[in-house]
Amino acid sequence: LAKLEEAGPLDLLLTSGGVSMGEYDVVRKVLERHGEVVFWKVRQQPGGPLLFARLGGLPVLGLPGNPVSSMVTFFLYGRPFLFRLLGRTDPPYGRMRARALTPFKGAKGKKVFRRGVLSVAEGTVRSTGNQSSGVLRSMAFGNALVVLPPDQDASEGEEVEVIPLTFVP
Repeated sequence: LAKLEEAGPLDLLLTSGGVSMGEYDVVRKVLERHGEVVFWKVRQQPGGPLLFARLGGLPVLGLPGNPVSSMVTFFLYGRPFLFRLLGRTDPPYGRMRARALTPFKGAKGKKVFRRGVLSVAEGTVRSTGNQSSGVLRSMAFGNALVVLPPDQDASEGEEVEVIPLTFVP
């Protein structure tokens, strides 16, 4: 807490890691003791242990520690939060439909965001390969998130919802 006070006035504190259930996940524990945890955990994959809290008047977004989980949750939650802070009214990301060139596996009881390679011109999307949240390659080669509702897989040839990963307006 002392280090935070040394930082001066902030609009948002963004952390990566330390918000899950392990022995070394101290960010969540500190915020539970000294702040107000607004929510902890979302029913999605990757990125389930996302946390949002307040420390005094300071909003805190605690991203998961796995690289892909952190990137996906920042794009889906952090970016919209920053858009709101900036007073922007344009959507923080777009959505479209595309035909799956490969199957995509869902998860029981969780909304799933699989990394894919989107061809807007062809209206198709294919998997980047290994979808583990620790495999950064899936974000390096992917340019889209394939959205799967809870308990649903997508077969090859099926139309799926896609969020293009664009980082410029």
